[in-house]
Amino acid sequence: MSTSLYIEAYEKIKELIVTTKMPPGSIVDEKLLIKDLNLGRTPIHSALNRLALEQLVEIAPRRGTFVSTIDIIDVPRIFEYRTMLEVPAVGLAVQRATKSQIREMEMVIEPLKAPSSELENDLFIDSDKKFHHLIYVATNNRHIQEALDILYAQIERIWFYFSLQNTEEFRAGGTNHFEILEAFKNRDEETAEHLMFAHTAWLQAKIISTFQTN
Repeated sequence: MSTSLYIEAYEKIKELIVTTKMPPGSIVDEKLLIKDLNLGRTPIHSALNRLALEQLVEIAPRRGTFVSTIDIIDVPRIFEYRTMLEVPAVGLAVQRATKSQIREMEMVIEPLKAPSSELENDLFIDSDKKFHHLIYVATNNRHIQEALDILYAQIERIWFYFSLQNTEEFRAGGTNHFEILEAFKNRDEETAEHLMFAHTAWLQAKIISTFQTN
């Protein structure tokens, strides 16, 4: 099997799951994926096995493969894990980020300066994703980066699931990216960690509140 085909299958299926185009709890139809993605069974099957390890799909013997559900009980646990990893990671990134990496962070969040009413939801989420990924890269530790990228996919899926229903409210309160960027420019680890903690705590509280009212 070609590694490139496996990676292509993995990235395409992951995007469908994270963006909830394959909704939580839905059955994964491998034959349909083979047809829609124009890829063979082997890379599709291998990609699903990896996504199972990342807890985005569940493989049930004799029943099939399903997109993992989003459970209110798991949300605090996911964010607890995120806080444990990402808060110290941002402090490390502040220490190690190059000037070019900080400039790139500034560029990816530039679209967030637009009024909330003019900012498309997909663009907002994409800017957030790229900003956090650049923080992970700036740690200069591939193990931290890989762990946080996998975790962010879980967060991104939850974000898509809820923000598509509550776009304005989520965007209005979740954009302290510029303050975090200033902490990078000032090499202020303590402030960056404090802001990241507040960012994850706010998002967790908002998602749980939204979940409970739906």
